[in-house]
Amino acid sequence: MKITTIFEKHRSKGWPELKLHFQQAKAKGKVLNSAEKLAKYIRKLFDQGTFDTQEEAILLALNHLNQPVFYYRLAKGGKDIVDTDPRLIFQVLICTSTERFVVAHNHPHGLEMASLEDVKSAHALHLMANLFDIEFVDSLVITRRGFYSLAEEGLLWL
Repeated sequence: MKITTIFEKHRSKGWPELKLHFQQAKAKGKVLNSAEKLAKYIRKLFDQGTFDTQEEAILLALNHLNQPVFYYRLAKGGKDIVDTDPRLIFQVLICTSTERFVVAHNHPHGLEMASLEDVKSAHALHLMANLFDIEFVDSLVITRRGFYSLAEEGLLWL
């Protein structure tokens, strides 16, 4: 995925205009139609140098066939917390006309469970996604040895 932003002065009024150019990469045929496949794919996207010491959040955009379109590193946090901004998530999703998405973060301590804060954040994202008619597929907690899927556990929806 390639996104370029260009500020140009509007010809008649001198106002700056933001132009966004998005060039979508072709999906490589991988169909990520299960939480296990999603976790395996996303695990490779994390910064492996800090995977065991620092939480990181990743946004994965999918097409209607559940093929990856692009990923975006949302944030890096501390050893047991990462803060994500829903406005940034939806800014990226809307500007790229994303149809479906997954959010994931790692747990350096290895616990394959979602915290109460993880569940609350997922619920908020789910509600916002419905407003924009974007399908929120899953929220995953990724560890070295496994994963936890809020969708599989029935915790994604209210």
